[in-house]
Amino acid sequence: MENYFFVDFHHGGYFDNMGTCVGGDVAKWKCVSEMWGYFDVLNLVKKMKYPEINEMWYDIDGSLKVLVDDKGVVEMEDCAKATGKVNLCLIHPVSQPDYVALIEPEANAFEAQSNVNHKAEFEAQSNVDELDSDEGDSSVVSLDDSDDEHILDGEIFIDELDTENDESDDGTKVHYPPFVMPKKMEGYKWVKGTTFSTREEFKEVISTYVVTNNRDLRFIKNDKERVRVGCKDGCPFVALLSKVPGEDTWQLRTLNDEHKCMPEYRVKRLNANWLGKKLVYSVRENPNIKLTDICTKAREKWRAGDSRLKAYKARKSAIDLVDGSFKEQYERLYDYGHEIIRSNPNSTLQIQVQPTEQVVGGDEDEYVIRPLLPSFKRIYMCQEGCKQSFFRCRPSTGLDCCFLKGYYGGMILAAVGRDPNDQMIN
Repeated sequence: MENYFFVDFHHGGYFDNMGTCVGGDVAKWKCVSEMWGYFDVLNLVKKMKYPEINEMWYDIDGSLKVLVDDKGVVEMEDCAKATGKVNLCLIHPVSQPDYVALIEPEANAFEAQSNVNHKAEFEAQSNVDELDSDEGDSSVVSLDDSDDEHILDGEIFIDELDTENDESDDGTKVHYPPFVMPKKMEGYKWVKGTTFSTREEFKEVISTYVVTNNRDLRFIKNDKERVRVGCKDGCPFVALLSKVPGEDTWQLRTLNDEHKCMPEYRVKRLNANWLGKKLVYSVRENPNIKLTDICTKAREKWRAGDSRLKAYKARKSAIDLVDGSFKEQYERLYDYGHEIIRSNPNSTLQIQVQPTEQVVGGDEDEYVIRPLLPSFKRIYMCQEGCKQSFFRCRPSTGLDCCFLKGYYGGMILAAVGRDPNDQMIN
């Protein structure tokens, strides 16, 4: 079977109303299956001298789909091998803006007015000459920023208006760095233009910054378009996060990272929920961690109080984060099994359940509201790759067992063999 196929790469064009790629050039690629992946496509696009792209669309039986991952790449390969080729269209940003000439049409308009006397025509031409002398040789229409202002909640903050240009002097688009949580948040310096994936991520970072640096920040505005953070009265610190138009990204547009207030050692953001997220690793290692140890850690690391009630709630919240999702995961077992069989053909997966009244050690009162639903008992899984590996192993098989320390406990029993290199495989 041939391991290569052909791709028609359309670039420099655009989509018309019928969904057809019009204009531009077409490059023919001869691709090898072993070197065909999503990131391989991106590297090929970079070799075409396109440093920045918006979207990539491919055609499958007259239906356009966006190429975003390896799943689409595999679908393209199957289509190309079945039909002989597949079409891939690149949508890239416009490199040069459109300019609107204003001066010359105005001059022609004055010349076309035959019913105007010579004095009025001379005055109008003089005004045009004055405009030319003030603006130089520029013929670009400049729009006032007030045309793009959006009034939210009936008020406007002057420092919230985005007057910066996201393009550098040479016309290239400026890329702002995404936020990466540092190892230590103490003394952290905010950077204007930093992007966040969600609004909740920014709020979580603010909470960590508040607790670590002992700053009593508060959310002044918190809606679907912006999040504004301020400090105490008289402190100039301010941070405004705005949603980037047309994207699912949030950007730090306004920033004044200066504090003139005294540190606050009893901040409201240090609650049981925030403390529970920081104790996830400790609770995972030791689910029976003592409350005194939690109080000591909170006092030494975050200068928090010695509230045993807060420590108890934080430990419970951490346990829920570690083990609370197991119930939802058991509900998705059938979906997981079907996905394994779909993505790994010839694999074997069996799930065994038991009636509710036969649950060992279970309380019947817990199942009164779900009397007809069975309970999980065990699961067996062997993927096709593991089967083929065991066929090439030595004719000896062993069993390896380990006990689970999760919320529900249990045991994993795995088959173990020896490959021709005398290495263990399971």
